[in-house]
Amino acid sequence: MVSRCDPASTAFAPIPIVNEAPVGNRPGTWCPDLNTLNDLFQQWGGDLVVAANSDILPSNQTDRGTQRVLRRLLTNPSDPLNNLPSDYIFHPAYGAGLPRHIGSTATEDEVSAICIGQMLLEDAVSRNPAPVVKVTRIVNGLQVAIQYTDAQTGDPVVLGFNVSE
Repeated sequence: MVSRCDPASTAFAPIPIVNEAPVGNRPGTWCPDLNTLNDLFQQWGGDLVVAANSDILPSNQTDRGTQRVLRRLLTNPSDPLNNLPSDYIFHPAYGAGLPRHIGSTATEDEVSAICIGQMLLEDAVSRNPAPVVKVTRIVNGLQVAIQYTDAQTGDPVVLGFNVSE
């Protein structure tokens, strides 16, 4: 994997921390190894979770991937044609926008293709085998069934959820 720490960039100051990785060919220069950083555990629509030791619970491996896939699929990107803003103002193109497809004229196959395309942007989703997404229209919503392979662990992941108005 290509390191996201660019030796010519000032985005990461050269600081020694746990799980360090050398930057380029510059000995003594360090930046965080982004493969070992954890996200905070938070299911979509929920709150942060406190661990038994009173720390905020981190999310890693399969949980991290599942949470990122759900966040990406349920986040609305901007839609300039309909004058709709994005959910993330600093990342207007981020997300599949499943909530906006409720009652839309898009077919179930089109919505599935959008989901697969967005899922493949996540590093936790393996490209081989490709993810399988089945979208079914339900009253006032969508039912989504997903199967993919976690890219880091190789474990199969199954997700199922409803999106409603």
